[in-house]
Amino acid sequence: MLDQWVDKALRLADSADTIDDKISSLSFLVEVWYTFSSYMDTKADHANAVLTTLRKIARERSGNASIVAASLMFSLLDKFAAEKNQQAPLLYKTLIFLMIESSATVAMREHYLANFSNLFKRV
Repeated sequence: MLDQWVDKALRLADSADTIDDKISSLSFLVEVWYTFSSYMDTKADHANAVLTTLRKIARERSGNASIVAASLMFSLLDKFAAEKNQQAPLLYKTLIFLMIESSATVAMREHYLANFSNLFKRV
């Protein structure tokens, strides 16, 4: 059943007409990954699809969705770093590249820097 929920939420995140629907589906996907990380680790295709969707929405020009996607990735990275999850290095690398790509936007750059700073203080 979890497979069906993840598939449906991935489709909604990709095809949603409104930012609210995208944010809701992203939040749901991250909550599933956060709660059932051992299950998601066995389903590499789902984990990769969620990460790809988060990355895609973080690159969008709409500020709200991209900030939420980045924040959700930082939340996952914080948990995965503490658990030494195998997805942590990939998530870290993704966030580094997103920060570099968004360096022209002051608000996004500051968002990434503040989250990295908080993450490094906790680890």
